[in-house]
Amino acid sequence: MACVLKIRILLLVTVHVAKAADVSMKDFITYPGCTSGMVTESVSIATISTSSGLECSALCAHRDDCQSVNICEGPGYNTYCSEGKNSGQTGYRMSQIQPIKCPHAFEAFCSFEYGGTYFLRRNHPLSDVSVCEGNILEPNMDWDGFNSKFGDPRCDFLLGLQQLWYILRQGVYNLHVYLEYYEHPTDLEPIIANVYYLHFRIGSDLEGYPIQYSSYKTYNNAEDGLMLGVDTPTKFCTRDRDCGTCAQDRGVGWWYTPNCTNFPLTARNGTVVWPINGKVRTLYLLSMLITPPNYYWESRGVDV
Repeated sequence: MACVLKIRILLLVTVHVAKAADVSMKDFITYPGCTSGMVTESVSIATISTSSGLECSALCAHRDDCQSVNICEGPGYNTYCSEGKNSGQTGYRMSQIQPIKCPHAFEAFCSFEYGGTYFLRRNHPLSDVSVCEGNILEPNMDWDGFNSKFGDPRCDFLLGLQQLWYILRQGVYNLHVYLEYYEHPTDLEPIIANVYYLHFRIGSDLEGYPIQYSSYKTYNNAEDGLMLGVDTPTKFCTRDRDCGTCAQDRGVGWWYTPNCTNFPLTARNGTVVWPINGKVRTLYLLSMLITPPNYYWESRGVDV
């Protein structure tokens, strides 16, 4: 069980409550497994560690920022990978998470070292061919395909658009695009480049998961290959839910700009490219991670 507090500032810390006793509480709010009531998406939520429902209620009563409280049933999954980091988990691995307001838990590939959740991984250099059989991303999947989790982190891995939306609607996050490429075929080590999209959000399924973010930062000469400076929210496009004809013409599902000229990281292996240092580079490895606002990771990848 979880002690869920409705607060005026965002705080996310994993918790479990031993027993939801009948206690006097403030206004009730509800999420999957909670008792009653509702709360809007804009409200900040905290889950705080307590040993009983009474302690949960008392904690809220003594916090100036707490507006309401509830006790929620359930196995107590982390709502996001950074909670695992905060509770002492380490390494990189698949883990069950259940974002607030998501009706079910799902598996995500977590970087517990940095608190990031992987949305996409491509072209992993240490991939075992036998493991990757059946785990190569198909660029021209339909809407349902991109909406669902696919693959293996050792090869191609996609968290799924719906799962991404559930994570992002919980609070403030950044998108980290991590890129590796070789300047020359004979180089022994790849060059690393990074782009951070700050306060990254997407709309709902019905809206087409349009991208929104406040600004971006680049490192190691990477450029903005996601939006190309376009301010209008860009929808995700697939062959059966296209935005114009971008997905059909290019044979790749992605968030396309109006002129279809940006760089889809879901393209077929060996054809995935990104603008870096004034040139379009073929990528050797890439990752898209959803990260806490204070996260910056400029120089390293991850082996699994």
